Amino acid sequence: MTCIRRTLAPFALLLALLPWAPAQADQAAEIVARVTIVQGGVLVVRGSRRLEAEAGLAIERQDEVVTPARGRVRLDFRDGTVVAIGPNSRVLVLHYMAAPDGAGGRGGVLELIIGILRATVPSAGSLGWSVESRAAVASSRSTDWIVEASAQRTSVLVLGGRVAVERRAGGRLFLTGGEGIDVTADTPLPEVPNRWGAARVIDFVQRTRVE
Repeated sequence: MTCIRRTLAPFALLLALLPWAPAQADQAAEIVARVTIVQGGVLVVRGSRRLEAEAGLAIERQDEVVTPARGRVRLDFRDGTVVAIGPNSRVLVLHYMAAPDGAGGRGGVLELIIGILRATVPSAGSLGWSVESRAAVASSRSTDWIVEASAQRTSVLVLGGRVAVERRAGGRLFLTGGEGIDVTADTPLPEVPNRWGAARVIDFVQRTRVE
């Protein structure tokens, strides 16, 4: 009996240790960003939980950020990307991977269910970002752009860099700094992007300003 106990003791110790390491690694990997600035009563929906956003709150994959009519929030991601979410918005963090986690993988993917957001992506440390909506997908690396989504239309404004806009029903167009586009499900993409007027550009920038 003593011999059996001595044989099983190291195995039992190994079994006791195995569940902890993966669980801790998974838990750490889920944290992709942190809230840095909050204005208004912003909520973070995590499964069945509703968390009140406050500076320092961790953001995990599959978290949904909800802003009210006077709410705004800034999220700082691990790769240095800053996402500012404007009022009356719902944003879901679908996927996230920073460059150190593995070259060639997907970067960040946000679903803009409704509302408006601004993404500022650094020139290094990121695998790129995509913002998905009902009508289109806007993707880029190292750029600064704003996306607004409603049930009928998705609008993309590029402040700096280069963004690829793909219409879900077909078509693709590249935008550079100062150019914008409106995408709908039933209207083909134009052959060339437009340069928006100053009033509309200012409106987009002001609604995504979080200070």
